[in-house]
Amino acid sequence: SYYTPRFMSEFGIQSYSSLSTLSAVYNLSVDGDFGSDLNDHRQHHGDGNKEIMREIQNNLRLPKLQDKLEQFRSMIYLSQLNQAMSYRTAIELFRRMRSIVNNATGIGMTMGSMYWQLNDIWQGPTWSSLEFGGKWKMAHYLVRNAYASILLSPAVDASKTMLDLYGVSDLTDATKGDITVQVFKYDQFSPVYSKVLQNVVISPLTSQKLASFSLSDLEKASGCSLTSTSSCIMTFEMGGVNSNYFLFNMRLNDLVNLRRPNMNVSSVVKKDEKRFEVTIETDQIALFVWLDVDTNEMLGYFSQNGFHMTQKSITIEYYTKDGNINASDLKSHLSVKSFLNYY
Repeated sequence: SYYTPRFMSEFGIQSYSSLSTLSAVYNLSVDGDFGSDLNDHRQHHGDGNKEIMREIQNNLRLPKLQDKLEQFRSMIYLSQLNQAMSYRTAIELFRRMRSIVNNATGIGMTMGSMYWQLNDIWQGPTWSSLEFGGKWKMAHYLVRNAYASILLSPAVDASKTMLDLYGVSDLTDATKGDITVQVFKYDQFSPVYSKVLQNVVISPLTSQKLASFSLSDLEKASGCSLTSTSSCIMTFEMGGVNSNYFLFNMRLNDLVNLRRPNMNVSSVVKKDEKRFEVTIETDQIALFVWLDVDTNEMLGYFSQNGFHMTQKSITIEYYTKDGNINASDLKSHLSVKSFLNYY
């Protein structure tokens, strides 16, 4: 249903700011609710809060938590997940269209896109990927990946029989390397399918199809399909240059073998004045893992966030502007949850 423009000048999806950002102007005991008067007052898009809820329900179910503030926290996360995946989907599509043109109409060869909006002038529900004060929403992490100089982008073809993997480059030199492809079922850490595409070349300043996978062959090899309730994720990794994923079932409502993980921050180590190493652990595959620092006094950003864990442990980095923060204080304000933990 997307157009194939020469340039996509504006598109946007709203989400809520985090509790730590809202707390500067919200009395969370009163205003920390989806339907609060202040939340409605700060929504400057007609029917915007209801739109956010409807968009979440396209692919996700709404939480039903007894604690009002925890319910609001979950709604914030789900709104940011919805916004992030919407931006990722659109940006990757427009980048794949870079070298595609309809010769009859001349439509295509999309050479750029802009989302509305980058940052906020106040705390509230908006289209931004950066909250007021500079905290990154999930969208900003996924947008950064989607606009990377080298992008691996999987997409089902029009016939819905093939999964095509595109390579998109904004570099002026060719990129070469092996691409590791794996398929995981959500109830086990060992891949049910694995393949290495060797000596792949991504040409400069172009979008090209790197490989095609028959969905029927993938189902025979892994038991995963687009229509099956057997929920799976396919991952693509190219020598540390870029990585991406494909969800066989985008409606997370319908997943049957995704289990709620027990997750924890096992260690925080200060590596230099403004850089920390954060190690997190999980006992199950975890989707849309979200690390959050619950205070504005330790503002920074992670090397990755909103990602999927298909291994039991991962170490990422946290960067701050304040060199006086110590590791134990950061750990005390740091939490980690995945998609299912917000229910």
